[in-house]
Amino acid sequence: MSYVFMDQSKWSNFCVTVCEYMRLHTHVEDVDVQEGPVAAGHSHGVRREHEAALEDAPHAQDDHCDTSRFFPICFTGKTNVEYCTPIGVLFKCANFGHFLVSSKTKHHEERPPPTLTDSQGEEVGLVEDEGDVTPRELVKDGGEHLHEPALAVRHPDVLDMYLYTIYTPKIEMVDTSLVLAVLGRGLGQSPYLQVVPPGPSVRPSKGEVWPKPASLQRSAFFYNLRPSSFQFLVSGPCDVLDEAVTRYERVLAHEAVVGRALARQQQRAGRRLRPWRNDPFFGGYITSLRVEVNVCEPWPYPHMEESYELVVDDSMPNRTPSARLVAHSSWGALRGLETFVQLLSSSGDGSSLMINATHVADSPRFPHRGLLIDTSRHFLPVEDIKLELDAMEAVKMNVLHWHIVDDQSFPWQSSLFPELSEKGAYDPSMTYSPKDVADVIQYARLRGIRVLPEFDTPGHTRSWGEGRPGLLAACHDAQGRPDGTFSNIDPTKAENRDFLKSLFREVAATFPDPLLHLGGDEVPDFCWNSDPSVQAYMENHGFGGDYRRLQSDYLRWLTMEVQRLNRTPVVWQEAWQNGNFDPDDVIVHIWLGNAMDLMNQVTRRGFRALLSETWYLDHLGTDWRTMYRVDPQNFHGRAEQMRLVEGGEACMWGEMADETNVHSRVWPRAAAVAERLWSPRTTTDPGAAAVRLEELVCRLRRRGVAASPANGPGYCPRCFATFKIRYGWIKD
Repeated sequence: MSYVFMDQSKWSNFCVTVCEYMRLHTHVEDVDVQEGPVAAGHSHGVRREHEAALEDAPHAQDDHCDTSRFFPICFTGKTNVEYCTPIGVLFKCANFGHFLVSSKTKHHEERPPPTLTDSQGEEVGLVEDEGDVTPRELVKDGGEHLHEPALAVRHPDVLDMYLYTIYTPKIEMVDTSLVLAVLGRGLGQSPYLQVVPPGPSVRPSKGEVWPKPASLQRSAFFYNLRPSSFQFLVSGPCDVLDEAVTRYERVLAHEAVVGRALARQQQRAGRRLRPWRNDPFFGGYITSLRVEVNVCEPWPYPHMEESYELVVDDSMPNRTPSARLVAHSSWGALRGLETFVQLLSSSGDGSSLMINATHVADSPRFPHRGLLIDTSRHFLPVEDIKLELDAMEAVKMNVLHWHIVDDQSFPWQSSLFPELSEKGAYDPSMTYSPKDVADVIQYARLRGIRVLPEFDTPGHTRSWGEGRPGLLAACHDAQGRPDGTFSNIDPTKAENRDFLKSLFREVAATFPDPLLHLGGDEVPDFCWNSDPSVQAYMENHGFGGDYRRLQSDYLRWLTMEVQRLNRTPVVWQEAWQNGNFDPDDVIVHIWLGNAMDLMNQVTRRGFRALLSETWYLDHLGTDWRTMYRVDPQNFHGRAEQMRLVEGGEACMWGEMADETNVHSRVWPRAAAVAERLWSPRTTTDPGAAAVRLEELVCRLRRRGVAASPANGPGYCPRCFATFKIRYGWIKD
């Protein structure tokens, strides 16, 4: 059991404060509380009897608390496996019965169930929801409440903490609001115990940017913008920017509609709206944003130029306020447009949008800022992939890593080998046609996002074999007969290598990105170790029984074939660890183990590296703050090693995610990764980030992305105007 105790001074402060407050605010008669109910339980796993429990409990004399003893009590849930997770501290105040402070700890450990008794020595049961290990109620026979939660509080060392009031038969217990009051008064500023206040856990910022720019200076002067008359003025023709202007005009219109609707809701509720027209800092109306770009590039690429400068100011007296965005490339202009829109917020009365006088000079820290989606374990409709791209654009991510096929299904329709998806997909309706793939790539291109395909081999290919007999190694029994099971690709057959050459030529022709992910992770040796053709190949090549050498031999061949297609291979770390590559051969993707040690090893040997370890979005227990604290360069290396860190990716593996929940699983946690990969290394404070992330969640929801809450209790304003922007439907 992992016990969490307040130290002596903290416990004394807590106990005395509660007892004293109850003494002052109640008027019950003195009673003999020695016969009141107590709970016997476990102290570090040692069972205590009723008398020992009472004897060990801190108690009050002359209306004060004796704080010399601690008494931990464990409870168990009504589950198949009994967990002893809460820690209880029983104490007694004169005249007021017993109290139990219990908490659910971060670490669970099996314990036998304790015995809980009432004042007559009869056993008292626990009533809990299935799987909930925190006590909800202690009840006597007949269902009369003996014990009920009175207050939820926060503690840095526990997940949840509750103060429970244990009723005695002879005492009418003090109202729980008094407990709220005493803790609020006596311990509200305490670092170890805090009352949860009403309202949102984190109040969102207003007009703040995610990810945080490299440099942002802002003054108190502000200007207004009316979307109906506002113009984006782009220098020269550029389809990427033309499409972006149309998109952001729609965003501005939607923000204005929502602002007006919310203002009307506030008025109907009788709330005063903030006046702004006579504000001394009001500088007038901005009517346009001038966008100046040196180069309009058709396709995003690794290490593309994404820097920009944005100025919103009234720099000259008696001059109309102006806004100007300057970027070397169209990709930098895209990032600047997103920043400009995020700087806007609704005016106090909802009549227009507001923006402060602002100067932003911004560029990304890392060139590769990716999100992996898995469409093999669960098929994702094209519209949901596009919605992920919308959210990626909002946080300046620039690589969609499409893990398109795997063991479970083969949804990609190959024109050369249509039987792969015909036999390997879950269902004919769950495939991506050439038109679907081209649609996704084009949608991503217009948002400055590259599509990096992954065709993982030689493992993770079970679905490939459904449409390609002989592709996979066959397991054989002890008598040397095939047993009907298969594993990895059999790389020893010439016809299989010819097939793979043709397949990857088609992949390279379909996906224009210069990188191609070849996987290479989690390659088991079963079937390889019993397939006669594999065994013969290994013997002829002197591999003995080392199947890592067979994997290395195969991947060396495949990477050379991919390089002939003018593609740079990316591989998971096991392929690099088991292989024999030169630094120019592959980019190494770290996902497992001691990530920083591996990043150091990989870059010390001259290889480029990507990080994903800790950024696995399918790990639901990893919150955004944990992801936010991870830095891909957090290792001791030389300057040239740091330059080899390309960035990283958040990974949404699809075992338990489909179109019904994938967006809420990804967002907003992936946004923490996006900021870590874009913003300066000094941007590390989760507390400062929390308010901006809270605003981002509401922003994503207004754009149709079902982002989860970021910081606990809170809300996003709701109104009838909410809609999905890409459908172009606006109603006021």
